[in-house]
Amino acid sequence: MSPSGSNKQWGKYTNSGNDRVITYPIAFSELYYANVISSDNCETFVYGISNTNINYRLCNGYNDDRWNGTQTSRLFAVGR
Repeated sequence: MSPSGSNKQWGKYTNSGNDRVITYPIAFSELYYANVISSDNCETFVYGISNTNINYRLCNGYNDDRWNGTQTSRLFAVGR
């Protein structure tokens, strides 16, 4: 159950490279939770979350190799 008066945002982001930033469509005054997921073969390592964006790195899941191709990521964030 979401906190009273909360907003949810989600979206899809595609870009090449392994270090990425997704800026939320609407900035939160208070952020409760945010995460990013990608395809089965690509892990995400979130290293920065703020009220306006999320920073993460993609990895192919083998020996911490960085992902260098184009990959779709999906954002989910809850706050107010």
